[in-house]
Amino acid sequence: MELRVHLGIQTLRAAVQGAGLDNDPWMRDLWARITINAEIQQLGLLAPTVAELRLCDVDWQHAVGHVIGNGIGQLCPAEVGPLLALQQGGEELIVLMETLRGLNDCRYTLSVRRGQLVAYQPVPGRVLSPSSRLVFIPTTRTDEPASDTFGIGSGCI
Repeated sequence: MELRVHLGIQTLRAAVQGAGLDNDPWMRDLWARITINAEIQQLGLLAPTVAELRLCDVDWQHAVGHVIGNGIGQLCPAEVGPLLALQQGGEELIVLMETLRGLNDCRYTLSVRRGQLVAYQPVPGRVLSPSSRLVFIPTTRTDEPASDTFGIGSGCI
């Protein structure tokens, strides 16, 4: 999946809000914590499901540990959440990124649900749905074929 990057945070926020994709009250606070890296023009992302990663009964933190720890991918910049809301839709997409601290001192990541940009609180122990798609920047792995990148097959890791 390829994402086009916007010129600035105000432009991105205006586009998301103008499209009616920002109805989550928690997002009002988080917008101030999202920055855009001006050097990035385009991002290549992967969005496998939890099941495709062969993860069973895992929470967000364990999924991040699996993706990063096994060299499958890297964390996304926070701007990926709003960009996904504008350019994708339908499926639940949970962005693997550094968490953002909200006013209530809770940590949030961003997700897209039914086309809406929402704050996602990665509570330890909250099991991810097997059909949820986890979005991250792929790590180029030359030591194994692409079909084995996620360990797709039967059973859980």
